[in-house]
Amino acid sequence: LSNDVEGLSVGQGNYGTILTDRGKMLGDYRLAVRDDDLLLDTEPEIGVALAERLDRFLISEDAAIHVESDAWALYGVAGPKAADHIASTLSVDVGALEEHGGLSAATACGEATIVCRNRTGEMGYDVWVEQESRQAVWRALTADAPSVFAEALEALRVEAAIPRYGADTDEGII
Repeated sequence: LSNDVEGLSVGQGNYGTILTDRGKMLGDYRLAVRDDDLLLDTEPEIGVALAERLDRFLISEDAAIHVESDAWALYGVAGPKAADHIASTLSVDVGALEEHGGLSAATACGEATIVCRNRTGEMGYDVWVEQESRQAVWRALTADAPSVFAEALEALRVEAAIPRYGADTDEGII
């Protein structure tokens, strides 16, 4: 990994890359340290391969790696009023979170992990919820807020020069 993980405490996180022993990039990640585990967010198309690669390094550790992409839904809330919107719709105060910082909380719609992220050039939040809660959280988050299409988010990401593995970086391009 390109960043320290052992030095992080619950509620902290970071952005980093997963590299070969020769420095070739195998993927990037966004990490959130939760109470009982680490949430490692990668591009969907590389999640299984990265999990298999990381699993090879677990020899005597009391740990396991699980790909749980089917168990979770991820919603992004961005813009200058994102923290206020989450507070009013999910009843969770995220205003004090710094980039990559996160928290787990019981919301009006179920349990959620919320992490402060910059995916568009402006701070926002990733809201992770279990599949059972996804429709209730979607309704709450979108009731009084405009939705943005993927193409617009991609344009903002590119304008902000935020790399995405598979589009801007890969094993041959860092």
